[in-house]
Amino acid sequence: MKTRFAEKLASTRVTFRTALSTLLAVMLIGTVFFLGGLSYYNLKRNADTLSAQVLDESSLRIRHWVGTLLTRAQDQGEMNRQLLGSVQMKPETLKWLTRHLQRVMETQGHFTFLSAGFESGLMLSVERLAEGGFSIREARYDRKAGKAVILDFSPEDYAQRKAYDRREFPLTGERRMPEWYTLARDAEGPVWTEGRTLRSGAKAVPGITCATPVYDRERAFIGVTTVDIDISAISRFLNSNPIGRDGFAFIIEQTKDGTYRVLAHPQPEILTREHRDERGRTQFEFTPWQKLGDEKVVRFMEKFSRDGSYLGHDLRTFRFSAGGRDYFGSYRRMAGSNVPGWVIALVIPYGEIMGAVDRNNLETMGIGIAAFFLILMASAWISALVAKPLRRIALDSEAIGRFELEPRPLERSQIKEVDQLMVATHDMKRGLRSFGKYVPADLVREILASGGEAELGGRKAHLTVFFSDIADFTTISERLEPEALVEQLGEYFEAMSAALRRQPPGTLDKFIGDSIMAFWGAPMPNADHAVTACRAALACQDELQALQEKWKQQGKPLFHQRIGINSGEVIVGNMGSASRLNYTVVGDTVNTASRFEGLNKLYGTRIIIGESTRALVQDRFVARPLDFVSVKGSARGVRIYELMAEASAADERTFAIARLGEKALDAYLQRRWDDALECCRKILELNHGDEPARILMERCRRYRETPPPENWDGIHRIESK
Repeated sequence: MKTRFAEKLASTRVTFRTALSTLLAVMLIGTVFFLGGLSYYNLKRNADTLSAQVLDESSLRIRHWVGTLLTRAQDQGEMNRQLLGSVQMKPETLKWLTRHLQRVMETQGHFTFLSAGFESGLMLSVERLAEGGFSIREARYDRKAGKAVILDFSPEDYAQRKAYDRREFPLTGERRMPEWYTLARDAEGPVWTEGRTLRSGAKAVPGITCATPVYDRERAFIGVTTVDIDISAISRFLNSNPIGRDGFAFIIEQTKDGTYRVLAHPQPEILTREHRDERGRTQFEFTPWQKLGDEKVVRFMEKFSRDGSYLGHDLRTFRFSAGGRDYFGSYRRMAGSNVPGWVIALVIPYGEIMGAVDRNNLETMGIGIAAFFLILMASAWISALVAKPLRRIALDSEAIGRFELEPRPLERSQIKEVDQLMVATHDMKRGLRSFGKYVPADLVREILASGGEAELGGRKAHLTVFFSDIADFTTISERLEPEALVEQLGEYFEAMSAALRRQPPGTLDKFIGDSIMAFWGAPMPNADHAVTACRAALACQDELQALQEKWKQQGKPLFHQRIGINSGEVIVGNMGSASRLNYTVVGDTVNTASRFEGLNKLYGTRIIIGESTRALVQDRFVARPLDFVSVKGSARGVRIYELMAEASAADERTFAIARLGEKALDAYLQRRWDDALECCRKILELNHGDEPARILMERCRRYRETPPPENWDGIHRIESK
């Protein structure tokens, strides 16, 4: 129980000036020298620990980047494996496969070579040329005849089979089966080769190959698909990411014979030596580490070779000397990359760490001595009454500057002016939290970071726009009491907003009745805005499904959502008047996205995306073509697609429907009514009651009976919203 004195003291408010003038502190000479000496001793003792922390953070960053690059290649190999295992090798399939490999090469700039080799002796590949562009290679190995025929095409001439180079040679022992083929076949899973020579047109580059075996639906081995990576990309990354001022990193590979060699280095020219093979082609020979021109690497490898029995994933650190200077060296094995024998090595000058420690010691001593002469007296009460609440205010102010407005209990101070400031800061955060419910938080943070004010105006940008509404909402609203409708609609909006705000979040523009408008790519940049929007749309469907299960148990009416997504150029910025602004997007892309949402009602679908969005996400999502339409307000025809699932989570049935849908629409546009009808029939066998297939089937039957005019362009013109 508080005493009367304690209660009176707690309620007392004095001015800051009064507190400062009434309190004295003891001199700081003993504290300054004690803390200065202790700081110097501790910093010296912890220098090795500090260097290890610097090296550990750097190695983890490199491991993440390299691991991401390798994982991307493995994932692409797995995608190719799934595709190849589910199709039959026919002439039209070969054309489709080469187009697929080329599209992958166009989007993955680090890939040098993509191929698919089959037990039948057929090999297809797409090669990135050093001079730009791609080359398609078709090789047929006739083991019975003991010869191979290799044809090279440009992408433009492949369909016409106009090869620009044709070679034929006998199959000798070493040419019968490439190393990567036998490695993948014997491993029965993805494998990586050692560093080797890759071809890039007429140029040779050092690289590695990820080889993945391919099996048919009966788990019978049918071939191998590969992804080649130019190791020079890793060297360029290491060169652009030094360790401190003078430190660097490099990659060590353990070969199958147990020896080590340097695979990637900020100066890649020291790693390899060129030579000519028996066919006169340029090949690479990796320079032994003992003969590398970097003495630091040589001395590191000498130490590493003696200590290389430890190759765990934790960082291992040691000291060594080179060129009269001391260095910290560290290494750790790559994790999660499925690359046996890869080690990340880092080197940083010892003086770079110790120099900072010595400078810090001098600064600490200088500040302590200055404080001794400037601060003659101090007070614990001042620290309790002033320092803590001021620190709290400073942290709250910094949080407000970042628009981080999480509620905290109100803290009070006995200093009157400080107490007033704490109350005012608390009230300001509360008011801004309410304000934040009306505007996008990312937009506010961007304005605060810029140091300016929101002004009327906009800019052109390539974004992805999202529209959704609730099917038959008018009918539902007429059946519900206003309070029940508001409650259920609020629950729906909360779930959808949560799905749209997942990282990376979209900008929730506005609620329009039962509709939601959002977009990605502004104000926060997002290079994968189309991918994020599609993923958010699928997340909205998942969230709504969970709500439907809950509402079904509660006896509430069920909401069904329709979504339209479109990507393209828009005007984004502050729209309105000088006194009232709205950060939004306008333009034909926005209007078209809204029209796509409405088309779901016509086709019986949930999510419709435009062809521009499809082009940006085609390797990441499964989408089926629906129609070739012109929406209200536009005379231009555009393909529309139903977004079905993320490719990594889709089953074979989903892929099959998407493929059949593409064939059906292509046949329809080419006036091949019977082919289109057959594809629609197969879709209905996979998905009974499929509305898009039924609509297209009816249209094809009508045109088969009464063919369209010669100038028919295939566009289905829709005048309704």
